[in-house]
Amino acid sequence: MIRTLVKLENAMKSVFFLSLEDMIASDIRKQKFNGFKVSTLNHENSDDVFCNIPIRMDCFAITIVTQGILRLRNNFSEYILQQGDIYLGSPSNVVEFLEVSSDIDVVCFLISVDFSKKIGVNLHGVNLLESVLTGKMSQLSVDRDVQDRLVMYIKHLGQLNSPGEAKEFHSEIVNTTLKLMTYEIGAALKLRVQNEGPIQDRQHQVAFDFINLAIERFKENKSIESYAADLFISRKYLSRVVKEVTGMTPAQIVNQLVIAEAITLLNIFNYTMTAIVDELNYVDMPTFSKFFKRHVGLSPLAYRQSVRTAK
Repeated sequence: MIRTLVKLENAMKSVFFLSLEDMIASDIRKQKFNGFKVSTLNHENSDDVFCNIPIRMDCFAITIVTQGILRLRNNFSEYILQQGDIYLGSPSNVVEFLEVSSDIDVVCFLISVDFSKKIGVNLHGVNLLESVLTGKMSQLSVDRDVQDRLVMYIKHLGQLNSPGEAKEFHSEIVNTTLKLMTYEIGAALKLRVQNEGPIQDRQHQVAFDFINLAIERFKENKSIESYAADLFISRKYLSRVVKEVTGMTPAQIVNQLVIAEAITLLNIFNYTMTAIVDELNYVDMPTFSKFFKRHVGLSPLAYRQSVRTAK
């Protein structure tokens, strides 16, 4: 499996980029569909988890804890997942596993952006799967019945993706199972929104709002003053609060999001440098190259060449 190391500004840690394509290619078991993958984590393979290393993937993730404790950091916020908890991840997330208990049992479903669109789990013209997985909530708790159904759906998808002769209506069964899983999660998310009261801590609310704005707008907007204005607070107050809550400045958070996105795009070889500069809204290639080299230590061209060589 290809793991790309990226050094971030003012950070002792690094980000590994993992592509779904590489994860599927590294698996000795063949698949019918290359757009999704089912994996498990338990006491037998828990030592393989990259603890304390930030990871960026190019796919959506649904991770269900059926036993044990999984502590992780998702986009600068820490979560503790236990039995019945679900982690919903998207390509915009930088995830860091902090602690895995010895009795851990996790089922994980990974699906590419393209495959989710191809399957077309639509509701009123909206791709429901993409909508669910790019929502503001990354952690969700469900009761045992819902957990068991979701695990059943995911394991069934894994079986449908195994080698062997395809059944009649095979793709339709995959599509329907994905819809059932997505509607189940969507219903649980809606119930949580209805039952959950507002966040009481003003500082955490400000940090939460800033991070969500940054995730949505970092490509177009890299100005901290602009984010502060959108939140109707001063830049000084925003910087102080975000630093206190996350341990990082607003600029560091935006820069980390930009670097993570740049790494993703540079790993897609048919994406030209010009397209990447346009996608990240830099005025020209020299400006982007200077920013990238300052944070990563290599120019974008040199970084892409190192990835080609590694593969």
